[in-house]
Formats: sequence, structure tokens, C-alpha cells
Amino acid sequence: MIEKLALDISSALNVTPSRDFDDLVGIDSHIENLKPLLSLESSEVRMVGVWGPAGIGKTTIARALYTRLSPTFRHSAFMENIKETYRRINLDDYGSKLHMQEEELALQVTHLAGHLPLGLTVLGSYLRGFSKEEWEYAMPRLYTSLDGKIEKTLRFSYDALHSKDKSIFLHIACLFNGKNVEDVKTLLENSNLDVDHGLKALADKSLVDTHWGRIHMHSLLQKLGREIVCQQSVHDPGKRQFLVDAEEIQDVLACKSGTGTVLGISLDASKINGELSISKKAFKGMHNLQFLEIYKTWNAKSRLNLPQGLNYLPHKLKLLHWDSFPMRSLPSKFSAEFLVELRMTCSKLEKLWEGIIPLRSLRVMDLSFSRKLKEIPNLSNATNLKKFSADHCESLSAFPHVSDCIEELELSSTGIVEVPPWIENLCSLHKLCMRQCSKLTNICMNISKLENLEEVDFSDSVDGLRFKAIVSWVSGVKKRLTIRANNIEEMLPKCLPRKAYTFSLDFSGNEDIKTIPDCIKHFSQLHKLDIGECRKLTSLPQLPESLSELNAQECESLERIHGSFHNPDIFLNFANCLKLNREARELISASPSRYTILPGEEQPGMFKDQTSGDLLKVVHMIQRPFPGFLRYNYKACIRFLARSAVYDDDSGGIARVYCCIRRKCDGSVVRDESLELHIPVLVNDHLFTLGGSLILNEDNEPEVDATFSELMFEFKANIKMEIIGCQFTVLGGKRDYDTYSRWNEEVSRLQDKKIKP
Repeated sequence: MIEKLALDISSALNVTPSRDFDDLVGIDSHIENLKPLLSLESSEVRMVGVWGPAGIGKTTIARALYTRLSPTFRHSAFMENIKETYRRINLDDYGSKLHMQEEELALQVTHLAGHLPLGLTVLGSYLRGFSKEEWEYAMPRLYTSLDGKIEKTLRFSYDALHSKDKSIFLHIACLFNGKNVEDVKTLLENSNLDVDHGLKALADKSLVDTHWGRIHMHSLLQKLGREIVCQQSVHDPGKRQFLVDAEEIQDVLACKSGTGTVLGISLDASKINGELSISKKAFKGMHNLQFLEIYKTWNAKSRLNLPQGLNYLPHKLKLLHWDSFPMRSLPSKFSAEFLVELRMTCSKLEKLWEGIIPLRSLRVMDLSFSRKLKEIPNLSNATNLKKFSADHCESLSAFPHVSDCIEELELSSTGIVEVPPWIENLCSLHKLCMRQCSKLTNICMNISKLENLEEVDFSDSVDGLRFKAIVSWVSGVKKRLTIRANNIEEMLPKCLPRKAYTFSLDFSGNEDIKTIPDCIKHFSQLHKLDIGECRKLTSLPQLPESLSELNAQECESLERIHGSFHNPDIFLNFANCLKLNREARELISASPSRYTILPGEEQPGMFKDQTSGDLLKVVHMIQRPFPGFLRYNYKACIRFLARSAVYDDDSGGIARVYCCIRRKCDGSVVRDESLELHIPVLVNDHLFTLGGSLILNEDNEPEVDATFSELMFEFKANIKMEIIGCQFTVLGGKRDYDTYSRWNEEVSRLQDKKIKP
């Protein structure tokens, strides 16, 4: 009975799957990924879902898998589109079998289909048999309208949405595709659309993608959304929610036919035919307009004119983006109460408005390249303003008055003459860019009070001044401060926070630096200082004791070091610093350090042993019972012979040095530590020392009767070297070496008397 029922259903549904999958590119990999999920060796019933947006090829993959596996079953059926009679889709033109007559047209069709398999299938079937000329005639229509089959498939997902999610879908399709997720959330605040939940619902249904912080909607889905809006009023665009077609917007503005239904306008002014002159009351009927975008490509000429001016903009505007705005100011009755973003780039504005107006919602203001702009209104009441840009506003002379909540100020290429003392009140500021401000004469030192400042740039401002500092973040922690400057002695104290909670300070590659300011010693949490390739640097001041890494390689003019190094774990790299004087060399050699690279050939006096091999042994060290907690300090030295260096072919001129430290305890070899270092190209012989501590009897047992006979250093490198020797001291608990020696002598005396210690 069951078998007969299955056969009857199969026959009724005409379930004979296509076996023409041989040329479908990539189908095999999909099938192989699915097979393990099926657990064919199991006797249990298994259900596997294939998830993805409409038209992406889920059914094609399932049908191909069915074709491969169905012969292994006694009975099988493939049911597609159960809600309606199954109609087989011809795949002859799909994928690699979509025969194109011209490569250029093929690329156009692929782009038009949005690389979606369903789109390629339908468009391929539609264009099949057309001549090249017929293809060219058909393309404009395909660009402006959605094929019925594609629309029907995609519409299924849209129709299943909640009404609020449908509204968000249409907003994205018409206005916000490609926009920053957080910006869109802010623009749709107080809209009663439950935006967070709605975006998640759309993403779950593969209608949008929000990876990397931006909203991306497939081109076919975007076209679907715009056609749905178009159906709201086919013959009267002024009664639709959104207007995006340049010709239709041109007609609505010219005829003043916009109504209260319109929520958003997105006009690409580059597509305006001829010149467009609109009435000063063009927006009067659109009292519910919230989003107004009039943009153009960078080099396109503005063709939109306001010969009578403009006396009205809707008071509900949340987004006002108008490139090349043609007026000297905004309308006198302009209301910005709900405004979130104001973007007026390349405008003819000389000022925005008179006096102080409510700006409680404003988050972003961009007036860049408004070269005639002379003044910025007082923005101190814009307490939500985070980003302000007036780049290339050459006529602007005064530093803008903004609220203390501002986070980013972009003021490059302006006529500003002073960074005022009150800048210390901008406690949230983390970016200040004032490049090429040629009239800047005074930079107040109060900048150093801004503890959240992460990027400051005064490059090419005052008399060719070059100063740029950037803090890089890693996993939420301030990791690296990079500085590019030619007068660091003056600018570092001015522009860096007095509490420099930075992990790494990078001056590398600053060709003009001759000294480092003394204030660096106060950077109490500085761990890494990179001054590599500061070729004019002649001296170093006292550095903070917290420093654990100093890279001074290629500082070819460095001669003097003032101060000393106290951190026994510091890494000192003075590779190719050939002008270091004797005092500096002796200071570096005598300093406790983890690793040190220093140019020179002279063997330090502390090292007595020497070997030409790659293994250094220090033998017969301790053959006594260990006291509670025994630490031995070591320092080993090798010489790199640069003149006879032979590097690996793939080394890029970098010497790779590997060191393994072992000890022999009771006849057994114990590995204590291993390390690998990369050392730059050496122009002269260099000494490399490494030091550290190894602890025996860490458990603090009263006494361990064991024999420690050898300490071994094994070096391997892709550069010729000589092992010079090793210095060794022993510490027990808080005892210094002399105390431990006396203890050791006492042990010997008691043993001679055959008395236990």
C-alpha cells in the first residue's frame, strides 16, 4: 500500500528530476559537503535543510544530490514547489552552459542577474536565440524592470514578512543599501519600526547582509523593493513613499506634485537631463519628508538650480544630504529639530543659519569643500554631535564651537589661525586632523589634557610643520602610538596626553628627528619604543623603567645614551648603529637585558670561554643538594660575522637565529627554554647577547638531593657566527651569590665530617 501510494504521488507530481548536471560548475563540492550530513550508513531517519536566499540554487543542489543517490534506494521521489503544480525549470542556459554571443553583453547580464543562479537561468532563457542587436535592444528594459519569474520567487520571502519588517526592507531598497548599520539605526530611531529586531529578521531570511558593519541587499532584491514602491502609485510618483528615479524626481520637483506620502528622496543629480530649475516651494507639499539625498559623482557638474531661492524644507527631516547646494545659506525658517545627519559638501554656503537653533538629534555634520563658508554657528547645544568635518573650507578662520561630546574633528586645509585653550573641554575628542592649515599660528598645549585623543595630525600646517600621531587599537586595548614629525621636540609635549597609557610608541622612519624629548621618561606605562631608521637621531634621553623593548636599528647617527636600562627583561636592538661612542657601548653591554644586538667585534670582558661550534656548554656547576628555591642567572654571547654572511634564498636578508637552552640534571637533559629571533641585514660584525633566569626547585622543598652538572646553549642561524662565552651566577632565595657560596662551603664542611646539614 505504501509503495503504491508513493508511486502514485510521484506520477501525479511528474517527479522526474533532470540528470543534466555534468556541466554545473561547483556542484560536486556542494554534494560532497552534504553527504556527511546524510549519514547514509545509519538506519535512522535523517532530515537535512539547505538554507539560503531565494534563487541562489538550493533546489538545483538538492536535485543533483537526489539524482546521484536515488538509484541506491528502492523507491524515491523528488517534490518541488509543493504549494503549486511542479513546473520543471530548463537549466540549459545556466552556469557554464549559458551561451553568450559577446563577452561584454555576458558581463552585463551577469551583473544584472546579481550573480544569482535563478537570475542567470531566467535571463538566459529570455535571451536565448536573440541576435546581438536584439540583446542590445532588450538590455535597457531588463535594467528597469524585474522579470516576472524572478519577481514571483523573491516576492514570496517579502510577503512573509511582518509589516514593520516590510517597511524596513523598502527603506533599505530605496535609501540605505550599502550604508553603515549604526547610522541606519540612528536614522530610523523613534520610527516605531523596531529596527534592531527588523534587521535581524531580514538577515535571518537572507534578504540583507550586515557583515562588516554595513547593510548589503542583493541587486535583484533592491529592484524588487523599488518596484513594490512603484506599484503604490504607478502614474503619480508624488504619492509614493520613496522616489529614486531621476526623471520622476525631476518631474515631481518641477511640478511641485509631491505629497505627504513621500518619506524619502534619493536623487542622483548626475542623471538629470539638461538643467533643472525648481521652485522655492518645491518641497512645500512633502511635509512628512524625512530623508532627502541629492548627490552626484565627484567630477559631475551640478544641474539643479534654485533661481528663486528656497523658502521651505520639511521640519521632519532626519537626513539632509545635498551636494553642491547652490544657496549662500539654508532657508531662514529651517528647522533642524529632528535632523540626524547634515551633509552639504561642495556647497556655495557662506553660513548655515543665524543664531542658535535646537540640534538635539544631530550626530554628523559634513561641510567639506564648501570653499566660501566663512562661519560655523555655535554648535554647543548639539550634545549628540559626534563627527564634524569642514575639510577644505578655505574661508573658515575660527575654530568651531562644538559640544564636549564631539569625537572627531576634520579641519584640514582651512583658514583656522588658532587651536584655542578651551579645547581642553572636549574630553571625548579622539581625532583631530588639521593638515595643511597654512594660517595656523598657535597650537595651545591644552591638547595634552585630552586623554582620549587617539589621532592628531598637523602635517604641513605651520611653516611646513609635519606632525601626525595615531593610536592603533587591538582587541579594545590601546596598542600602538605612531608618530610622524619633523619637530617632535616641540609637538610631543603639546599634543600627547600627559597620561600616556600607551603600550607602544612608534617614531620609526622619522628622518628629521635629532633628539627625543625628555618628557618621554614620564610615560610610565610605555613598553615598546620604536625609533628604527631615525637616521638623524644623535642621542637618547633617560627612558621609562617600564620599557621592555627598544628598537633603534638603522639609527646611523646615534652616538650618545643618557641614562640607563634597569629592566632585566628588556630587548635592546642597536643593529647597524655604528656611531655609538664607547660610553654608550659599555652602558649597553653592562645593562641587564633579555636580548641585546650591538655592533662590534670586541669580546666583552665578562665572557672568558669561546668556541667556534654551535654548542656552548658550561660544565661542573653545581653538584650539591639544592636549597629551597634556587635561581641561576645566565648571560651568553655570540658574534655574527656580517662580512661572510650567507642568507637563505627566501630570507629577504633577515638573519634568523634559533637558541635552545638545556641543562643536565642527574644525568638527564631537561629543556628549559627555546626562542627564535629575526635580525635585520647587518653591515658590520655584531654581538648578540641573551640573558635570563632559570629556576630549580620551584616547589620550595627544604632540600633536593640532585646533581646539576651542565648548562648548554645551542645556537642555529642562517648567518655565520662564533660563540664567545657565558657568564653564570647562582641565587638562592633572597641570598646573593656570596651568601649562596658560603652556604655551599658549609655543606662541604659538614659532608667532610659526615654530618648531615
